[in-house]
Amino acid sequence: MKRPRPTSTRRISYSIADLAFAITSPDRSVKLKLDEPAARFACRASAPDVRLETRWCDLSDGAITGRKLFDPGASWQLYESNSDYLFAFFSPSTGNAAYKAARMKPDLRRGQILLDPQFFDADEPQFPLDYPLDEVLLVSLLSRGRGAQLHACGLIDGLGNGYLFAGHSGAGKSTIAAILKLVPGVTILSDDRIAVRMKDGQPWIYGTPWHGDAGLASPASAPLHTIFFLAKDTANGLIPLPEALVVGRLFACSFPPFFDPEGVEFVLQFFDELRRTVPSYELRFRPDMEIAHFFENVIVSPPHFRLTAHA
Repeated sequence: MKRPRPTSTRRISYSIADLAFAITSPDRSVKLKLDEPAARFACRASAPDVRLETRWCDLSDGAITGRKLFDPGASWQLYESNSDYLFAFFSPSTGNAAYKAARMKPDLRRGQILLDPQFFDADEPQFPLDYPLDEVLLVSLLSRGRGAQLHACGLIDGLGNGYLFAGHSGAGKSTIAAILKLVPGVTILSDDRIAVRMKDGQPWIYGTPWHGDAGLASPASAPLHTIFFLAKDTANGLIPLPEALVVGRLFACSFPPFFDPEGVEFVLQFFDELRRTVPSYELRFRPDMEIAHFFENVIVSPPHFRLTAHA
């Protein structure tokens, strides 16, 4: 898919994990743009998976109505409103007032993004699908039979193989990404969020715009070769994981749509398929340049990898 240089316009589109989003503005006063790093994922989507219209709308008291389905206690809430999903977004600067809302059809493939003009500069181009709405939609769409998103660093080696380094905040995802990006031929997909999907029976990993401290994000993708769960240590080493533990550890590092029980069930089934398809290890690593040599000489080299992993 050719990726054009983004401009301010009344239509923008970009693609994450082979899911294309197209945003238009029927209201001529709403100018659109793609912010970084989403601009790296720009595409020309003639048949997008998700179509969204953007309009100005007064979201003062009474505009956000319906049955509350989910409240993560952070920056957004989800309602059921006239058979639609209604996502409402808040920030500390707006208090109890929603600055943005997204009204989505149940299939999450069509909807409207409503921007309250009192919180935006109408003379400036807007990126209406900015975080967390873009991630909430992607996670929800993946969980409907497509895949899942993981709290992980992902990379592609010089041979085209993909590797996942999963872990919670502080596990070392950005650290290992900053080091391994120096290895010749390596492409970092993200140092914090990776999407995983099945493609012709083979799991693939995809970069996302949501990065960690290393600020690394790429729209590239690759077949998944191995999953590693990160653990900082004083030396580098691999420990094979029993299959019984893998699904739980993947789920603990995932972003399931907790407001959608069927979506959560699919994610669990997807992880069960993943653990049967891809080998998983705990990677105990020392956060210095030695991990780069370990990656090149042990992990990427198949004969050494087999001997070390099962020692």
